[in-house]
Amino acid sequence: MRITELTDDLEELKSEKAFLLGSFDCADDTAFSVIKRKVMNREATLLKLQQSEDEFTTELNAVMTEYVQLQEQATEVDTDKLTEARLDLRPDKETSATSRIKAAYGDKFDYGMMTKSKQEVQKQLGEDTRKQSLKERLRLREPEREMPKPHKKKTKDYER
Repeated sequence: MRITELTDDLEELKSEKAFLLGSFDCADDTAFSVIKRKVMNREATLLKLQQSEDEFTTELNAVMTEYVQLQEQATEVDTDKLTEARLDLRPDKETSATSRIKAAYGDKFDYGMMTKSKQEVQKQLGEDTRKQSLKERLRLREPEREMPKPHKKKTKDYER
């Protein structure tokens, strides 16, 4: 009687095995071992990805902390001095960048594209992209040179 039960259990397990192999599109145990290896490889890859995610999360948190500190420092910076320093450096940097781009592109260098790029940089920095007249530039650079306007003498007011 025990043999009959064990035989029935064995047949049931064989049919269940056949069903599982069929659901994985496996003809036999060797094909299933290939799938098992793939699963183990994927689990190892998943573990590596989780470790990388943890590392990158730590790095991101450190960078975000540094960013917040730099933002706090930026509030202490005199924007007028920063803008003046940037405008003083710009001509040399633009010339350097232009010559490097010319060297890289050779005959295919496009002056129009370079001008558009310069304007786009000015736009992103929030600078005025229109050309200033010489009078405007002089007025903005040296406001202390302005002479006080003479006061006009009051003329007698006549009643009407």
